[in-house]
Amino acid sequence: MKEFDELLRIVEKLRSPQGCPWDREQTVADYRKYLLEETYELIEAIEKDEISMIREEIGDVLLLLVMVCQILKEQDLLRVEEALHSINAKLIARHPHVFAEKKLEDKDAVLAHWIRRKARKKSRTTIRERLPAAAPALLLAELLWKEKAYHEPGCEDTARERELTSRLAEDAAAVSRGKDDAALVRLLETVSELASVRKVSLETAFRDCILRKAESLQYGRAAPSGRNEEKK
Repeated sequence: MKEFDELLRIVEKLRSPQGCPWDREQTVADYRKYLLEETYELIEAIEKDEISMIREEIGDVLLLLVMVCQILKEQDLLRVEEALHSINAKLIARHPHVFAEKKLEDKDAVLAHWIRRKARKKSRTTIRERLPAAAPALLLAELLWKEKAYHEPGCEDTARERELTSRLAEDAAAVSRGKDDAALVRLLETVSELASVRKVSLETAFRDCILRKAESLQYGRAAPSGRNEEKK
């Protein structure tokens, strides 16, 4: 694709001695914060369903990924072609129901196959090795319960939901009895597991809730309780 080749050429030029001093100074580690920022901006664009904004943010993320590849290429560690070859091979291997003869009847069967094969491929011994440590805590919890459900199948969802609902009441009672931080954490753990059983993405749902709440609050106005918001 000529546009992608042009992007590679531009990035290589920016990193060259005849390029941009700022771009030459960047390291792979520097791009951690840029990737995080641009990924959240892409998520916002998708949520707003604004195609022009989505197009721009996809370009920004692609630029950062190509920059990382270029830096690693300069260190003779990685070429972008190797990353593309890796993801192509991975997609084919993890979709035998599309590229081979294996039958996987529904999306749950596909997901279960994907997770188990990935765990075997990476020789993981604990779910902790699967979790991206830099991710937000609610997302980590969502991934944890999903992995646990596939690798350690237990009772049916309805029975598990009853158990968790009961535990939720116990945790809430423990929180009401005192200022024990551990009790609050246990309550949140139970809520996150219950959300997983109910197929609710707590990270996304709670984020949407916070943003809606923020829109309803204005500086200098009385809070719903009648008390003035503390000025920041």
